[in-house]
Amino acid sequence: MILSFSERNPDVTANGVPGELNEPLISVYVDYDNLVLQARHADFPVSFAKLRQYVRTLGRVCEAIVFVPPHIGNNIEVITTLTQSGFEIVLCPFQNKDKDAVDAYIKAHLRRKVLYSLVKRFVIVSEDNDFRYDPNLITFAEDAGREILFVGALELKEYVDGYDAVELPDTPDFHRRCNKAMTVLLEGTAEGLTVPEDRLVARFMSSVFNATVARLAVEDRPHFNATEPTALHRGVIFL
Repeated sequence: MILSFSERNPDVTANGVPGELNEPLISVYVDYDNLVLQARHADFPVSFAKLRQYVRTLGRVCEAIVFVPPHIGNNIEVITTLTQSGFEIVLCPFQNKDKDAVDAYIKAHLRRKVLYSLVKRFVIVSEDNDFRYDPNLITFAEDAGREILFVGALELKEYVDGYDAVELPDTPDFHRRCNKAMTVLLEGTAEGLTVPEDRLVARFMSSVFNATVARLAVEDRPHFNATEPTALHRGVIFL
């Protein structure tokens, strides 16, 4: 059975009241890029802590997963926000033609849960038509007596509009690596770094920066002068 957003439990309120014990088990799958981009187009930020609280009103959550594309894997702020909000994270690789595998991974997770779990309701947070109009996925779930609830960014606005307070790692090792990274970028050298892993990171960062400077220097950017000391900061903006 496919549920529209308006057909959710009528007792649910915007206050985020957790589901009762007699409510169905649910799995929540979030398409990160789709949610964030749609919200950005609608000019509001997404609080994943609020989203995590909201999905509890739809049933008893047995899993809540955010599927992210490859470029998010190195974004410590996003990863920290998602984990601190109570979500699991699945990093999806690229498929053919530079398209990430988020859609395929979400469908695969749903199918496995239908076959091997007692989950009765699946909440897919995405406005992607690849989910809403996939007859194979829908029929598969319906034949097994499961429900699919599709929720988009605009439908969620009143529940998730807001910002998350992120507590980034505060450890000596974290700060050491940040300081070493700044040294590499400012001095353009890996000399003096004693930890082998740091030297590898330094060489990689230097090569990326040098390639970026070379690209910016030949582009039509009259404000960019690769010989200026401040060119580094200007160049980083365009990374």
